[in-house]
Order: sequence, then structure tokens, then C-alpha cells
Amino acid sequence: MITMRRLYLLAAVALTAILAVAMLAAYFLPVARQESRSFASSLAAALSAAGMEVQEVGTLALPYFEPRAKVLAVNGQDVQVFEYASPAEVATAAGQVAPDGTAIAGKPADWPEPARFYRKGNAIVLYVGRDPAVRAALETQLGQPFAASPSLTTLAKGVAFSGPEDASLYAINSSAGLKTAWARANQGYEQLPSMPTIDFTQQQVLAAFLGQRPSSGYYAEIYNVTVEDAVTRVYVRETTPGKGCIVFQSLTYPFHLATVAVSDKPAVFTTEAVARNC
Repeated sequence: MITMRRLYLLAAVALTAILAVAMLAAYFLPVARQESRSFASSLAAALSAAGMEVQEVGTLALPYFEPRAKVLAVNGQDVQVFEYASPAEVATAAGQVAPDGTAIAGKPADWPEPARFYRKGNAIVLYVGRDPAVRAALETQLGQPFAASPSLTTLAKGVAFSGPEDASLYAINSSAGLKTAWARANQGYEQLPSMPTIDFTQQQVLAAFLGQRPSSGYYAEIYNVTVEDAVTRVYVRETTPGKGCIVFQSLTYPFHLATVAVSDKPAVFTTEAVARNC
């Protein structure tokens, strides 16, 4: 027969066990949470020590990978950190990314700027942008990206003040072709700037001439390039004046000339227009 004293003893033992479990949980759960955040936090600290302005913004649910991304603002640019439980999970996620970063799990990813994917430890880091300082800092900490959009370098960008009315979008693979495009980009100027020297065995020039526009406020930008099975797809964005913009009534001819790694696949241009309100 269980006496009242024995019941009290059993209850005391049970209560002690519960308290012990609670104390262990209180100790280990914060440690586990700290470990899940440790890569993003250590990356933020390393970038900050390298002279970058870094803020931990928070988390964000994105369709590209299963876990929520830890978002760092690095020099004002978003850097997304996806953390996984094991290297095997990282390998599986990384395997879904196309080598040029333009598709994930077979679905096209329409990045507004060139995308670069890095992999280190149990994390994948994604940066979508052009800031050379951010790229250099990430490569110092993470190494070269395992997937990246082709790198674009601007040769010339702006507005000519005379030229053909029609748009011309094409790839240039010779000095003679560049000479013609360079003259068109600089029409209306008294003195032609020196033409850059390009090694056409390594690079090609992409030319986006939008043709005649009725006023100022129009701009051309080659903002992304993807290498597909049969073509090199070039994305061109035209910015047009939106609400509240004051423009000058003068004919303008927006253009952008940029270099990219040479490709034996023909260039196909895709254009879009975006209004910018003032």
C-alpha cells in the first residue's frame, strides 16, 4: 500500500525531473537557435570588419529555396543567406540552380539584376546586383560563385542627340562593327571620344540603340544576359518618363553598349519598358 509520504516523495521526484528538463531546454534551445543563425551573423561580422556597412534586416520567405532567408543589407544591397541542417541539403539545393543562375529547379528566375550564388559550409548566399564592392567582399569571404549571370561591363551609356530613327539591337564581334556603333553612340558631339580596345577572342559587345524618342527622360539599359541551349538572351530595359517628370522637348536617342564573354550562340534581345515617376 502506497503511503501518503511515499506519494509526496514520488511527486517531489517527478517535479525535480520536470524542472531539470525545463532547465536543459532553456539552455539548449537558445544555443540551437544561435547555431541556426550563426553563419549569417558571422558573415555579417566578417563583412563589417572588412569595412562594409552591414545590417541584419530580418528574414524573408522566398520561392527559390525551402528555408526562410536571412537578409543582410550590405552597403545598402540585399544579400540573402539560406541556412541548411547539413551539407547534403546544401548540395541538393545548389544542384537545383542553373550554372548561369537564370533558373531554379527548371523554372526561369527573372532577376532584375545579375544574380550570383555562393556556397560555403551549410549555407547558400544569393546576391542580385552590380555593386563591385559587394561582389568583391562576398568573394573574399565565400570564394567564387558556383552559379552566376554573365558579367556585363558598360562601355558607354547615355543619350545621343542625333541618329537613325529606328531601334537597333545587336551583338558586335569585330573592331569594325564597334567603330560603327561607337560613332552612332556619339553622334551630335563635336569630338569623338577614344574608342575602347576590345579583345574579340574573349569578349563581344552588345549594342542597344532604342532609336528616336520625343524628349529627354528616356534611358536604355542592358540589365541581364543568359546563355541558353541555343541562344544568348539579352534583356534590355527602356526607362520612360512617368508622372510628374519634367522633360525637355528635344529629340533624343538612348543607347547602351556593354561587353560580355564571347559566345558562339546568336544573341536574341528581349525588351521591356518601365515608367519612372518623378
